[in-house]
Order: sequence, then C-alpha cells, then structure tokens
Amino acid sequence: MRPQGRTSVTRRQRTLTTVAITAGAIATVTAAACLSVPSFAGTFSAQASAALVPASGPVRMAGGPARPAGSEVGRAVDGNRPTPAFTAGTPVPASWPQSAPLAQSAGRLPAGVKESLPSANWAGYEDTGTGAQFTEVAGSWVVPDLNQNVYGDSSTWVGIDGIKSHGDLIQAGTDQSWSAAGGLFYAWYELLPQDSVELGIVFPGDHITAEINESQPGKWVISVDDLTQHTSWTLPVSYTAAGTSAEWVEEAPTLSSSNSIETLADFGTVQFSDLAVAGPGTASATSSPIYMVNHSDQIIAYPTQYDPSTDSFNVVYGTLSSPPSGGQVGPPIAPTT
Repeated sequence: MRPQGRTSVTRRQRTLTTVAITAGAIATVTAAACLSVPSFAGTFSAQASAALVPASGPVRMAGGPARPAGSEVGRAVDGNRPTPAFTAGTPVPASWPQSAPLAQSAGRLPAGVKESLPSANWAGYEDTGTGAQFTEVAGSWVVPDLNQNVYGDSSTWVGIDGIKSHGDLIQAGTDQSWSAAGGLFYAWYELLPQDSVELGIVFPGDHITAEINESQPGKWVISVDDLTQHTSWTLPVSYTAAGTSAEWVEEAPTLSSSNSIETLADFGTVQFSDLAVAGPGTASATSSPIYMVNHSDQIIAYPTQYDPSTDSFNVVYGTLSSPPSGGQVGPPIAPTT
C-alpha cells in the first residue's frame, strides 16, 4: 500500500495499481501509426482568478523561432503574480517546441546502469509489462524554477504510450523555458499527432497534479490541478491509444518544423510523487529508468532510485558518472483499492 498522508489525485472511487519499480525489458520503438482526431470540450474551475499578465515581447527559445508578442495565455512577471484561471485551451503554435515520443539514443550509459533506456529527449521512468494495458496514469510534482544562466526548455509530464507504440501519446504537464526575454511557465496537454494545447500559466513552486483516465474504450478524461493556485481543469477527449506503457518524464521538447530537440533548460531537480497506474494486467507491470543522453554520450538528466516509502523519485539535471547508491531497482508495490 502507498504511504499514509499522500496527496490524493483521486476524483472518484476506483482501483489503482501503484508503480512497481523493478527492472523490465524495454521494447524497440515501433513505427508511427494512424490515429483518430480527438474532439475538445474543456471545462475549468477556479476558486479565485485575476487578469493574466500579458507577454511584453517575443519569447525566443534557445535555437528556436520567436514567439509572437501577446500570443501567450499569460506570463510570470517578478513581483506581480496573479492567480491564473486555466482556460478551455489555446492551441500551442506549431512553431513552438512540442512534446514528442521517446527518441532512442545510441549513447552509452555508465557501467552498472542496467535495464534502462538511453534517450535523446526523455528522463524519468516508464512502466510496461507483457499483457498490460494502461488505462490510467497519475502523478504530482512541483513546477521547477530554472537557472537563468541557461537558455532552454523543459517539460514535466505524465502520459500513456510514446515508447512501444510510437505513433500515439496522450499526456499532460507543465512547460518551463528560459530565454533572453525571461521565463515562461504554463500547463498543457497533448494528443499526438496534434500539437499541444496551452491551458494557462503556472509559477515556479506550484504543486501540480495530473491524471489521464480512460473512462470507456476510446474515451479519456484529462485533469490538471494547480493545488497552489487553487485552479483545476478537466477535459473529456476521444482518442485511440494502445496503452502499452505509462510514463513520468522530464523532457527536452522538439521543434516539429525541423524535428530538432531543444536545448534542455537547467531545471535542477524535479520530484515525481503519488505515482499511480490502472488497467488490465498492470498489477504485474514493471518500471525502468530512462536517462537523457546527448550526442557526446554524456548523461544530461537522470532519474534517482524510486523510494517506496514516499512513492516518489527525482529527475536531476546534470551529468552522472555512476549509478546512484543502491542501484535503480525497487520492490514491487501491491495494488491498492
């Protein structure tokens, strides 16, 4: 069972399987597949709201195009922190960096790091299992503050698919970027192959929970809560997903126009907690770590060992020459009701 006192992301009675962190086989990424086009019908609620701070100028991502002034839903400005109300969703321009499926890297991992996946754009954990079909994933994190000396972008999210089933990925999270124009922090969701959708601004230090649940075959509900700002957002969508994996990821987003991975922002450390999955066969699924590796075979972001006592793990920005003490494998956790 999960520890007492955990922050719940449950909105209804259900049966969840907490993540079993043990070494598992990693399947080869497969070719993209044709997906159905989702429908959008977002709703939101907030205990308090105020006018959003408009962008004062273009925001240029490292290595990417300028974001037009005023195109953002809102922007964090030092000394002026309105309480944001998430919106029904504003499509993120295709010229902005987008979350993408896992890009497998040929980079070599340090000696002792076993049963793990090197990636060019993801760092975190993925949950898979023979015969497992994931119909729900949930997790919590605190929006990271960024090192202002490093221009780049990062996305923190939970999702289903994107590893084995490379053509579909349903996910929700937050984006954090820093450029010469300052910082930009917002909540979003994405259903590949469509571009991501911006929900509204968040701030460094905000406690976020995200949940993706298949209520019936082909019908999903995506929920994102900012517990700090007392803002919540829920959206039913129609989407076809294989459900072969669940993920908790810190990502370097991709520019779709050039298929190039953005420079990773220095996010410091992000802790993923309250990890949960559901679906047929997921009680016996196992999870494996994902390391982000650059072109020089250098790890630039990595997960720490899963801690069953707190139901959490960290993703750390920076290099790693040897695996953390105790390795990366944790014990399986029994299903909860």
